[in-house]
Amino acid sequence: HDPKDPMAPVSTYDLHDRTAVVTGATGAIGSAIVRTLVASGVRTALLARTKRRLEKLQRRLPDTAPTLVCPTDVTSAFDIVEAREKIHDVFGPVDLVVAAAGVRRAAPFEEAIPADWNAMEATNVRGVLQTVQIFSPDVMAAAAAGQRADIVLLSTSPARERQKAYSVFSSFGASIRQFSKHLRAEYGPRGVRVHHIASLFTAGSFFAASNVGSDRSTSLHHDVMPADIGEVNTVDTERIADEVGFMTSLPAHVNMAAASILPLRNR
Repeated sequence: HDPKDPMAPVSTYDLHDRTAVVTGATGAIGSAIVRTLVASGVRTALLARTKRRLEKLQRRLPDTAPTLVCPTDVTSAFDIVEAREKIHDVFGPVDLVVAAAGVRRAAPFEEAIPADWNAMEATNVRGVLQTVQIFSPDVMAAAAAGQRADIVLLSTSPARERQKAYSVFSSFGASIRQFSKHLRAEYGPRGVRVHHIASLFTAGSFFAASNVGSDRSTSLHHDVMPADIGEVNTVDTERIADEVGFMTSLPAHVNMAAASILPLRNR
C-alpha cells in the first residue's frame, strides 16, 4: 500500500469471476472496499446517491476495471430494484453484497432532532434490510450452485467516546449486529455466508471537503473524525477493506462470521 496514493489498495485477494454490489460506494469505507474488490478482479457495481461522486470514483479506478455506476438511494426499494436490474443487464447476478451505506447524526439525547433519528433508521437499518432482501435471490442462487456467496454488513463498534452524543446512532449499529446473527442462522444452512464488521471512527474520507455537515451531523461512511476522538482512536479505512477481501476470499465452506476492528491503543 502506497500511503501517498489514497486510491491504492492494501492488498488483493482471490476473488476473480465474482460480481459484487457495494452500497455507500463513494464514502470513505465504501470506496476503500471498492478499490480492493476491483484490484482483486471483481466485477463491481457502485451504488450511492450522487451520480457525480460515483463517476468521480469510477474515473479514479483503472480504465480496464469492470465497474458499473448505479445512482441509488438505499432508502428507496424502487431504486435498489432498478439498480439490480441494471446490474443483471451488464454483469449478471450478484454473489457478493456489501452494505456500506450509512449516515451519522450526533447530539446529546435531550437535544436530538427526531428527524435525524428517522434519517439514520431509514439508511442504517431499513436501507440495509432492503438491500439484503432485494439481492438475496442472487446470492442464494450462487450458494445453491456451490459458489462462494457473501453478504457483508458494516456498523459501528461501541466506544466510550460516543456515549455523550451517539446513543441513538450506536443503537442502530447494534441492531445491525443482531440482524447479522439471526440472518446467519437463517442463511448459513443454505450456503450463504453472512459477515458483520464493526469498527470505530475512520481516519480518512474520500470526499472529505464536502462531507462536513452541521455541528450535529456528518455522514458515517463519508466519515469525518470528530474532534474529541483523536487519531489514536481511529481506524484506517483500508484495514476495513482488507477485512472484507479476506472474509470473502475464504473457501465456500468457511465463514469468518464477525470481526471488530479497533485501534491498537483502544481500551
